[in-house]
Amino acid sequence: MSSEGGVPPDKSVGPATLAVLVPLFALATIVYSIRIWTRMRPKYRLNAADYTITIAFFAEALSIALTIAAVANGFGRPAQYLNDKDKETIGITTFIVFIVALWASSFGRISVACLLLQFTTCRAWRAVLWATIVLQAALLISCDIVELVQCQPIRAIWAQVDGAECIPAEGIWNMSYVFIGEPFLHGWMR
Repeated sequence: MSSEGGVPPDKSVGPATLAVLVPLFALATIVYSIRIWTRMRPKYRLNAADYTITIAFFAEALSIALTIAAVANGFGRPAQYLNDKDKETIGITTFIVFIVALWASSFGRISVACLLLQFTTCRAWRAVLWATIVLQAALLISCDIVELVQCQPIRAIWAQVDGAECIPAEGIWNMSYVFIGEPFLHGWMR
């Protein structure tokens, strides 16, 4: 509901977001720790699936930490109640969260493909899994490149900069559709 004059109430949805993220990440931490512990005891048996999930885990940990920092600076509150310094801090942290979260998502998918490679000897299935790994790596690199070059100077992504040039939003949306749609395509092919 809006208060008088169409200005929304000064209420943040950031803490509610963290109330969901933090317990889920705590559960993921427990599962990850058990997985790695059992792969190291009594005999060291870590493999590509374990290493890639470790990259995904630490990328997600950084993403959660940056999200907490953004919420502490006002992320989730209506923009009218934020000062310019907080808006810039939120912009920087959410920009980094996007890049780091892509790494978490991509390496999580690569880890699953690496894990499945251990269970099959079928050449066609192995080819599909390797194609998935290569495609995930290519999508990660291309998404990071698009994210880093979408505005020149890069600071224009989170702050007003005179003379900045940015890729139209449609171009960014198209890249997002490809990144989100790829797992569905691979799921359908299997």
